[in-house]
Amino acid sequence: MTTTPRVSIGLAVYNGEQYLRESVDSLLAQDFEDFELIICDNASDDSTSVICKEYADLDSRVRYERNDTNIGAFRNLNKTFALARGEYFKWAAHDDWVSPHFLSKLVPVLDAEPQVAVAHGRSALVDPDGSMIRVTTRKVELTSPDPAKRLRHLLWTMGREHALYGLMRRTALEETHLNQSFQDGSRILLAELALVGEWRHVPDLLFYYRVLPGARKGAKGVKWSYDDPNMRGKLPMKTLGMLKHHLQLVRDWPGLSPTDRVALAGDVVARFGVKDFRRIAVEGLQAGRIVVTGWSR
Repeated sequence: MTTTPRVSIGLAVYNGEQYLRESVDSLLAQDFEDFELIICDNASDDSTSVICKEYADLDSRVRYERNDTNIGAFRNLNKTFALARGEYFKWAAHDDWVSPHFLSKLVPVLDAEPQVAVAHGRSALVDPDGSMIRVTTRKVELTSPDPAKRLRHLLWTMGREHALYGLMRRTALEETHLNQSFQDGSRILLAELALVGEWRHVPDLLFYYRVLPGARKGAKGVKWSYDDPNMRGKLPMKTLGMLKHHLQLVRDWPGLSPTDRVALAGDVVARFGVKDFRRIAVEGLQAGRIVVTGWSR
């Protein structure tokens, strides 16, 4: 391995003792070996720190950092990127795992096409025991040189493809606001990455996403929001938040023409304000109950 690794992998973890070893083992088993693994422990109170120290002692590619206090999941994810040195970057979760060919399939894509910001492969959903639920079939590939067209395509096709856990160009991530502390804040990051550069999809099954109890409706991002001290007391208005933050993005992103801003704003309203109107209504009712009952997280 060179002094400065070509790839940095950032694993943010909080109380991940149950699945952490499986995740780390899959990352260290890559057949492309020029990488570093940065583990940021968000003040876990289980055996996570013991496990992380074991790996750091055994493998020089592992760098372990522990926060004194819980800084929230999204800030912890961003911390792994701040510590990264590689030309390319990947986020990892403590309860998922990857194919041993993950890096060897995706690094050549970014090497060959400098206009590509994100490369990712097919994903599989697995249950808590690791048994296959299904392999995703939706292909998200943003090939247009026009940023507005890429964002429009992403708005209408983004589903359970997990591009956030793909391989990203460091310089592309540096043009974004990274992960922001609101529900599904990673969706705005993906939208920013669509504006920064093209995406490539390879047909290989490279990523295994563990669906935990309750995650089918809320996904991990919602749980992260509840664990995030910066999110406590905020009302659960995820869909309305997506509408608001996407509109702010198309209003403020440099380089978009006035015509593109207006057209994209229309797409955002249609996507989140019209298509997901029922979700906004349900979230509004839930928020109303919280206000009335005085409940807060």
